[in-house]
Amino acid sequence: MIVGTVKEIKIHEYRVGLTPASARAYVAQGHRVLVETGAGDGIGFSDQDYVDSGGEILPTAGDVFATADMIVKVKEPQVAEIAMLRKDQILYTYLHLAADKEQTVILLDREVKAIAYETIEDERGGLPCLRPMSEIAGRLAIQQGAK
Repeated sequence: MIVGTVKEIKIHEYRVGLTPASARAYVAQGHRVLVETGAGDGIGFSDQDYVDSGGEILPTAGDVFATADMIVKVKEPQVAEIAMLRKDQILYTYLHLAADKEQTVILLDREVKAIAYETIEDERGGLPCLRPMSEIAGRLAIQQGAK
């Protein structure tokens, strides 16, 4: 499988869908990993870190979307990214579809295989991908309230 990650374009989002360590794990399992140049800059990873992990650097998000079988992101796709998604491509990210009917309809119309982190359940019915985000939000809520 060809796995790709791109630089997040949502305002004030600096995280990236794949770290060099996760890229290395995919490569070790025989997958090809594509990374948009600068994708890891916001969290302190250089293009060279991804290359050292076995990833390939591509110049634009469009190049990654056009080639990858699966796109791994952090945030829901923005308008420009939705336009690049294609039929049967896997999108793996936080989607929050309950609050965004328009995005749901577009993803269905484009026949994208979208997997939302926040809906993944473990064997006990827990939400392991959502749990850390909820813990962070809970801690930040106290700090914001104190302001």
